[in-house]
Amino acid sequence: MVADTAGPLCAVLSLGGARRARGVPGRATFAAHVVCPADDIGAVGMAGVEPAPATAGLEQAREITLDTMVADALLQQRQGAGRALPLIMARCESDCSGSAADLATGLAMANLCQAIDNLVAAAKTLGVAPRVLAVALDFAAEDVVSDFDSYISGMRAVMTRVSDKLASLGLHEPVFTMRSDETGTRVREHWHLAVFPGDHKLVFTAPGYAFAFDEHQRPTPDGMVAMAQAEAIAIEAALTRTPWHCPRLLLAETVDGAAIRVTTDALEALMLEGAPFARDNALGFALNGGDVAVQGDTICPDDDRAVIVRHAPYDGALTLHYGDGRIGGLCDGAGRWALPARLQVGQC
Repeated sequence: MVADTAGPLCAVLSLGGARRARGVPGRATFAAHVVCPADDIGAVGMAGVEPAPATAGLEQAREITLDTMVADALLQQRQGAGRALPLIMARCESDCSGSAADLATGLAMANLCQAIDNLVAAAKTLGVAPRVLAVALDFAAEDVVSDFDSYISGMRAVMTRVSDKLASLGLHEPVFTMRSDETGTRVREHWHLAVFPGDHKLVFTAPGYAFAFDEHQRPTPDGMVAMAQAEAIAIEAALTRTPWHCPRLLLAETVDGAAIRVTTDALEALMLEGAPFARDNALGFALNGGDVAVQGDTICPDDDRAVIVRHAPYDGALTLHYGDGRIGGLCDGAGRWALPARLQVGQC
């Protein structure tokens, strides 16, 4: 049984590695509104084992995944705003791709395209329009072979492939979401994509350090809830064209021999105090990978979107790291945590 709703049949989809495809027993909060293609596969997809079948049917999601949780969070937002609740199809596709370039051409991508075809077919059956709201790209630690340039070009190719598929069906491009890598392996690449998103609607929803993971680097149940809420907030902001982004560190400049001014593009005043994740007074900052001691941080007195990082006197070249394999403690007044960064320190 699925809800009889007005408006388009929506979808929140994702593409990535096995961590994104994690499913746990349970049902969506809005069980009749969170659905999957009726192909007896569920919300976690085929995991790259075989091609997904074509279907025009829908069924309730039979497990809880990050995508069903994002759908639930979007529905909760709309219920709170007194808006109509749509049907939302959730599906994650993954495979064993070893690089971002392979992900763009692999079986997971083919199955994601089949999920889009199934969305269109189901919408036709229901007599409504189809609409893909968002496609999450969760592929960072899985890629152990790509260098800086090939990872970025590979992820852009993934977005282009999805956009081209939707365009061929007369559908609008979705919001693409990513989460900065919690393992610290793709800090430079994710910073570049966040600052230079290119031709696609790419939004980084949060840094990975803001969530709880287990010893296998899989998100805990509470971590999944927080991730889904962050994705839903970012998606809704993008869909309604509301200014929204996590603070991004853009420039690091030496103030004197023992202090660095870090400029961000935060939408609201920054905060350092009371950060629940940081475990030391460096609040996620490090210099030269930790070789130069950070002695404290304060918000810049003449710019509440900038930070002063104090350090031990040092005469050589410096690289500023934030959230780079560390838990950060820098956020803005709306609770958006700053994205990890690795910046060469210049001279004022």
